[in-house]
Formats: sequence, structure tokens, C-alpha cells
Amino acid sequence: MAAVKNETPSAYEAVRQLEPAAKPASPPTASAPATRTYRDKLYTSRTLILADNRTLAIAAGQATVPADDTVALDYLHQHPDFEPLE
Repeated sequence: MAAVKNETPSAYEAVRQLEPAAKPASPPTASAPATRTYRDKLYTSRTLILADNRTLAIAAGQATVPADDTVALDYLHQHPDFEPLE
């Protein structure tokens, strides 16, 4: 007796053909640079002039600076109106 080949795919095979192929793992995204945030205990908004003549804006009572900005970090750390939030 001859075997009969069924040409229609099973329901499982039909669904599997419709599913998108698995996406390759995406490369890790670059993480945001580390920052430090200080709270201004006296003002909610002001502009600070740093030792290297840059300005640092205080908004909503906070200043956020990059963790590697030693000039700004030294200023904020030494000034009595600021306290670190971390």
C-alpha cells in the first residue's frame, strides 16, 4: 500500500510560519553618564559662577553635575547652602 503525503501543513506548522523569527539580541545601549545632584537649601532658582568662569544653573532647588566635573563638585561640596542628595 502506498503512503499518501498530506500537502497541507498542520495547524501548528501554519502558526509557526506566521510567527516572526526571533530577533537577535540588541547590543547594550550606552548608559547615561554618572551625575551628582545637590539640593540648594536657600534658593529654588539661581545661577552660580564657578572658579573657571562657567555658570551652573540651579533649577527647582537642585543642581545636577557630571560626576567627573571636579570644579563644580568642589564648589557645591564646600558651599554651606548645598547638600548632596545621594
